[in-house]
Amino acid sequence: MNKKKVIVKLEEEKFVEEVLNSIKVKGMTITNTKEAMQKVYNFMEDNANLKMDYLEN
Repeated sequence: MNKKKVIVKLEEEKFVEEVLNSIKVKGMTITNTKEAMQKVYNFMEDNANLKMDYLEN
């Protein structure tokens, strides 16, 4: 298995866990969460320089 993919997978799992914990602590609904995540997606699409290393493999 490619080492980069393992690191990305572990970081992804950690990120998801952190987001879900934050949602639980704040008592957010599914609708609140979807709306907030859409703002994140929009920002990333408009502003972020994203690495695409995982697509090269």
